[in-house]
Amino acid sequence: MNNSTDTTKRSYTRRSDEQIISDYEVQIEALKQRKAAKERVNDPVVIEFAKFKRKVVLFSQLCMDNDRTDLSNSAMAFISMLDRQVKDS
Repeated sequence: MNNSTDTTKRSYTRRSDEQIISDYEVQIEALKQRKAAKERVNDPVVIEFAKFKRKVVLFSQLCMDNDRTDLSNSAMAFISMLDRQVKDS
């Protein structure tokens, strides 16, 4: 039978002050990036890109419906590359 005295206690390790500061710095950097991303949403380029992306996706679907997978793949690759660039800027 299990006896409560047979269980081993967990060992805890305390984080040093430097580790705590480092963790907070990582969190601050993530918050700064999130804030910058929110500010970019109102950028006219981002707004127009969303409209352009919808049109390209519709064009890609039209290509697929008409057995032009080559054009569809090229369009989707193009929009993926642009999407990455818009998000990174």
